[in-house]
Amino acid sequence: MAMSEAAERAVALFRQAGADPEGSTIEDLRDRDERLWARFIPDDAIVEPVDAGGVPSLWVSVPGGDPGRVVVWFHGGGFTVGSAASRTALGADIARAAGCRVLLPGYRLSPEHAFPAPVEDALAAYRWVSDLVGAGNVVLGGDSAGGGLAVVTMLAAREQGLPLPAGAVPVSAAMDWTFSAESHRTSLHLEPVVTGGMYRKVADDYLRGHDPRDPLVSPLFGDLRGLPPALLLVGGDETLLDDSRNFAAAAREAGCEVDLKVYEGMFHYWHLFASFLPEGRDAVAAIAAFTQARTGR
Repeated sequence: MAMSEAAERAVALFRQAGADPEGSTIEDLRDRDERLWARFIPDDAIVEPVDAGGVPSLWVSVPGGDPGRVVVWFHGGGFTVGSAASRTALGADIARAAGCRVLLPGYRLSPEHAFPAPVEDALAAYRWVSDLVGAGNVVLGGDSAGGGLAVVTMLAAREQGLPLPAGAVPVSAAMDWTFSAESHRTSLHLEPVVTGGMYRKVADDYLRGHDPRDPLVSPLFGDLRGLPPALLLVGGDETLLDDSRNFAAAAREAGCEVDLKVYEGMFHYWHLFASFLPEGRDAVAAIAAFTQARTGR
């Protein structure tokens, strides 16, 4: 199926931001990533720095939202690039559509900080916000590595006896860091954004020899019983497609309420182009509807 003009524009923008990764420093890649997503921040976004349990983070809201309902969104980037600021536009889109506010934790990144630093920061930010508004008013979400981190945070919270959030929305989530799912082979020729080599590099930097089957790395291998409802969104052309499919199957087998929505023809990070990509707008609407249904009860 041929890409729409809007989808082609999105892919071109993403490739431009990640141009020549082999010849770029990590600082260059992080700067390009942040500048790419900054161009989509709407004028009415209200952005406030906050210390979320020791994690430098951003509150994002728009006028008229309910500050008592919160989506905590963990950015993607393979635990190597990305930042709280890089998801400001998405945060504002979600805040507007769901009538809530969004917390964007700036968790520590590799190679400076390997596993389990991001998990520790994610759990600290979740503990802080759940103490602030109540766990039942919080939805955890994230994209790519951040999507897996949202689920990992719930597993870590359960280990520590913390109340679990109202739900989770992992988007294009990395659920299995063995990268052995079928779509890592069958979708390589379809995915225009992420390559298999990228996954191996970020895994080496993040894990540094740690077991990729550790549930706090790959939640697919965790005990999923008792986790709150989840909405999984993934692009049909992504190499990570089967991460979402396999996690949804495992979660249902464990008795969890799971909804999986596959966006046919979509690629990694499609949801971040909601300002001009119809499928991106639909993803934001789905996240908002799930948040409204689960919080404020």
